[in-house]
Amino acid sequence: MAPDNVVGFFARHFVSIAWVDRTPGLRAVANNGVGTPFNISAFVVSVCGEWFLLTAGHIIEDLKAAKSRGQVLTGFQLSDSWSSNTANRMPIPIDSDYLISRCQSLYDDNLGMDYACIHLNDYYRKLLQANGIVALDELAWERGLPESPDFHMMLGVPSQLSRVELQGDLPYQQVNCVLIPVRPVQELPEQQRGLPHRFYGQLDEHLRCPDGTPLDDIDGMSGGPIIGVKRNEKGELRYWVVAIQSAWLQSKRIVIGCPVIALGNAIRQVVIPAIRGERSES
Repeated sequence: MAPDNVVGFFARHFVSIAWVDRTPGLRAVANNGVGTPFNISAFVVSVCGEWFLLTAGHIIEDLKAAKSRGQVLTGFQLSDSWSSNTANRMPIPIDSDYLISRCQSLYDDNLGMDYACIHLNDYYRKLLQANGIVALDELAWERGLPESPDFHMMLGVPSQLSRVELQGDLPYQQVNCVLIPVRPVQELPEQQRGLPHRFYGQLDEHLRCPDGTPLDDIDGMSGGPIIGVKRNEKGELRYWVVAIQSAWLQSKRIVIGCPVIALGNAIRQVVIPAIRGERSES
């Protein structure tokens, strides 16, 4: 697993979305009454100059379903403090209704689609920029995208490394961001053959965090970026975000991702015109 300075370099594009479930019952009394924490991995891209948080669509659909069932979800926040240039380690509070209303999601496992994008207004964009967050623009998700990178890595916040505590009367989550090497899959499992094109990668058998903690489960890393790295003709390393981590086959240690370029193109063709239309009417 990558050391902290390497994580910090790539984490300048990374943001997690966290909340606490305090629905009366087992969820509310967990963690000595603080509640049950949830966090999801996401990252920031720029499309035509607009900033978006990208994550996995199934997560947003699950969040919408939980709210519609009346679950008590509180303490929504954006965590952006893993960059080497972080100025402030306090998370950014965000309204859950804003989060959901600004989100476009597309989840259909049969079609190999598991996407969500959240348009960030100037307020959140400036807060993230002030804390060292840099959006991945078209140079990093579209132009020059190599067919066969030299190696891949996956960035995210495993739930296993998360804990929640109280700061005053408010629940505060502490999570750890990790960068995991992903190897090419030599042969797809039979149930995955013939499905729409997605990214497939193999995790090492034994993963450990830099402090030696074994990483047994990557739950929580869904929605994070899968990064491809390739050395150019000058010997310089370049990187692109190639996929959004969508699922994994735990028994076979295979991760599955949805190509970012497809979502980026959809945002440019559908979402950007809608944003510009709203602005012209206001």
